[in-house]
Amino acid sequence: MASNKEKYQSGIKNELNNTDPEVGEEDFNPTGDQAFDPAFQDSHRQSGSRSGVSKRNRTLLTVAIVFLLIWIFQGNPFSMMINAANSVAGLFGNENSTEQVVVGESNASGFAILDYTEAINKLDFRSQPSTNEITALYQNNVPLEYVQQLDDLGILSDMDYQGVIALYVNSISIEYLEGLDDLGYLDELEYSEVIGLYANNVPVSFLQTLDRINYLDEVDYSGIIGMYANGITDEFITGLNRIGYLDELDYTSIIGLYANGVTLSFLQTLSQVDYLDELDYAQVIGLYVNGVTEEFIKELNRRDMLDDMNFTEVIQMYQNN
Repeated sequence: MASNKEKYQSGIKNELNNTDPEVGEEDFNPTGDQAFDPAFQDSHRQSGSRSGVSKRNRTLLTVAIVFLLIWIFQGNPFSMMINAANSVAGLFGNENSTEQVVVGESNASGFAILDYTEAINKLDFRSQPSTNEITALYQNNVPLEYVQQLDDLGILSDMDYQGVIALYVNSISIEYLEGLDDLGYLDELEYSEVIGLYANNVPVSFLQTLDRINYLDEVDYSGIIGMYANGITDEFITGLNRIGYLDELDYTSIIGLYANGVTLSFLQTLSQVDYLDELDYAQVIGLYVNGVTEEFIKELNRRDMLDDMNFTEVIQMYQNN
């Protein structure tokens, strides 16, 4: 019977001589006491299992790396696979068939910016925009039709590309611009003033009223915005003009009268007794807010007392009445 030492040496030799590539670790045949040792058998089975998992992991990792390299250098591996499939299918398909699978092809011509630039260069800007400025128009989504309509209105020659962008991004409609142009008012305004009128909701109809009573040229755009924002109505403006008082007032005076509730009827009474021309707008407001009535003013005039009194004396006499 062989000694334990001889068994151990024999086991080492068998293991060292086991160089057959077809034989894995799972084919290892324990000898001697190892064959009857349960702990050794369990350890060997676990080692074999880990070895199998490790091989599968290495295989999957290799496939993933190859797939990644194909993706990097081919751009789209799915496209490559589809093309390969088409090639194989062509070997067995109808020779007259021309049907192909196209991956990622765009129908866009790619020349939109070139067409846009060419069209813009044909329009009459105050200063012909550079390529970068045309690109800014394009990137701000300013439609070519919008720019062409500005040119048709004759205002493009007074603007640069920034003005066009500003009008468009502030939603200034061509209809609003046409309304200003019909009044002959568009030529009087900078694009920033047009934006100011539009942003403050000043309608073209209000401007038409001012134009009809020849007051549009007497007030700048900020005055128009001020009157409209303070609620001055078309009727109030028209009434001031009817009694001949509008020419004596600037827009702040009109706002003051309206804000203090001075009625057209009160102003009409002062005009009828020839006392309106003796007062400025602040004095008119003073009479009204102190409660002086139209009847009292008429009575002073009937007694020929009004011409000799200033507005403070009228107020004092009314309060002492």
